[in-house]
Amino acid sequence: MADVTISGILDQAYTSSAATDGAGVKSTAKGVSSANNGTNEFTFSGSEDLGSGMKANFAINVQTDISATAVSAAGAPVAPATTV
Repeated sequence: MADVTISGILDQAYTSSAATDGAGVKSTAKGVSSANNGTNEFTFSGSEDLGSGMKANFAINVQTDISATAVSAAGAPVAPATTV
């Protein structure tokens, strides 16, 4: 039987921002974005006993951007928010 471990780091944050332009029109954006503290990565690692003293080890590391698209107050999609 193989032993498998799943581990990783999830660097996401829920952000909400509001701005008012020179004409007094207020706009807001809310959504999931990177918290800019690191990367999003997952690792699948494990081993399998093949018998006769042999063993197979594996590790797969995946880095990904899982940010979702934010939605404005008017319901229109906007680019994911970025924290500076």
